Amino acid sequence: MAIVSCFRPLALVVAGALALTSLTGCDKDVVLKTLNVNLTSDIVLDVSATDPLAGTYTEELDPNANVDVRDNRSKIKKVVVERLAYRVRDFPASGTPGTKASGTWEFYLSDTPAQRYALGTVSNIDLKALSDAGTVQELTIADEGKNALVEAVNSGRKVTLVFNGTVSTKPTFARFEVQVFTKIDIGA
Repeated sequence: MAIVSCFRPLALVVAGALALTSLTGCDKDVVLKTLNVNLTSDIVLDVSATDPLAGTYTEELDPNANVDVRDNRSKIKKVVVERLAYRVRDFPASGTPGTKASGTWEFYLSDTPAQRYALGTVSNIDLKALSDAGTVQELTIADEGKNALVEAVNSGRKVTLVFNGTVSTKPTFARFEVQVFTKIDIGA
């Protein structure tokens, strides 16, 4: 009986040490909060009367410009790109009604422009109608593209958004607000 009572406290100490070790050993993997982060950038279509109807319009998206990403950079555990979308803004009241745009959307990591990721195409979208409505339009993105965006957020690399397209009327001015909707797990 004396032997059993001697081992009981020792067993409790060992069990407590193992539990403490397993808790502190997992702290790196514990998710403290999940943030809904929208990364936003604007692509401006500014076609003067003397410009060709077709053009390539680009804008850089910097994940570090978002305060949640910047402030939690070293604590990011997981990034999930949920969707990409755009909306047309700032089509001027003086703009020609019925002005259409068609083209392809793509992006690349700014330091590797040769590797491009397709986001889809638009055909004959009415810039004024979309601007007036403020409607958000979804862009499709393949897993490969999602993975590249996750890599950009994780590493703090910039992304260049590209619209290769044409407009039906000039002069034309419109702004595409492009948003990347993400969920980011933040750990200890």
